[in-house]
Amino acid sequence: MPADESTWKQFADKLDAHHQWPCAFVFKCVVPVAAVESARALLPEGQTSARESQGGKYTSLTCVFHAESADAVVIVYRRLSEVAGIILL
Repeated sequence: MPADESTWKQFADKLDAHHQWPCAFVFKCVVPVAAVESARALLPEGQTSARESQGGKYTSLTCVFHAESADAVVIVYRRLSEVAGIILL
């Protein structure tokens, strides 16, 4: 279920409290193998790595990118939250 606006605002506030922008930010998510390319297409330009789960049903994606603000991070999380079966970490 997509988060409401107040949830995204709280998330941005927490990011601001723990990061000094601009900075390197690490995205991590787990996606079903069938959705890997959909998720990759939504990740920002940066250093991305993937690792398949032991059972082969899921892939973990890690992306390190240069974020200018909490809002830039929230935009990516919002896009990724639309991918079916994704687990955002």
